[in-house]
Amino acid sequence: MTILAAVWGLLVNFGMAVLVSAVTRDDVERKMECHRWLTEQTRLSPHQRCWVWPIAALTVLWLLVAVGPGAVIGTTLFGDPEQPATWLFGVPSIWVWQLCGWAVGVGVLFLLAYFLEMGVATTADEEAAAIAGAVNRAAQK
Repeated sequence: MTILAAVWGLLVNFGMAVLVSAVTRDDVERKMECHRWLTEQTRLSPHQRCWVWPIAALTVLWLLVAVGPGAVIGTTLFGDPEQPATWLFGVPSIWVWQLCGWAVGVGVLFLLAYFLEMGVATTADEEAAAIAGAVNRAAQK
């Protein structure tokens, strides 16, 4: 039974998370404080919120088709890999498929990072940076 180390890591991590959650006390007040803070930091506008599910679906589709088992589609889509005369773009079909997958992946990352603001500093990050800057300036004096 050969399973990738990453899968074993995920299983052990999940098991430990369940075990620690079962053993530790359930502090509802602290939990709600954490949920309020996360909600405040990750608030999206109504226009952005309506795009969450379509972009999530696009991300999963991209993972399946470009990175996962769907990459097999690209093996013969633009020509037979055994016959260079049939290559539509003058390179093996899988190269074209992977380059297209790379381009779509860059678009997906742009949508996630900038449109849904997953790569944008939050107000908590800005506050922490301001505090760190003040501490550094005070230490230099």
